[in-house]
Amino acid sequence: MRKESLIFNKINQRPKFNYTQAQISELSGQSRSQINRFMKGETDLPTSKFMAVVNSMPEDFQRAYWLELLGDLIVIEQADWQSLMEKATFSDIAVILDVIGKRCGQLDQKKLKLEIDIPKAS
Repeated sequence: MRKESLIFNKINQRPKFNYTQAQISELSGQSRSQINRFMKGETDLPTSKFMAVVNSMPEDFQRAYWLELLGDLIVIEQADWQSLMEKATFSDIAVILDVIGKRCGQLDQKKLKLEIDIPKAS
């Protein structure tokens, strides 16, 4: 079972959440059998389907999930992102890139400046 699956189950076991497999299936649009196997650790969901599950959950669940997954990355104000990414697993990077892609898609493109100063990795 991947780290993301373990964390999802850990968050869902909190009394505040404790969603049934049927509820998660309905929220996410994933089949109940797929959610059942995922929750039991019998199968991993592809990243896109897993992100659909996480993103379909209520906002407080998502916040708890990301805090648990990323931990210190969320609270670090000044971070050496390059060294943090060098330590990340492939799975961590896939999830982070998916979230970044979704966030970029949410931004109002009309309000973005034409010139963005992006520091180059050394």
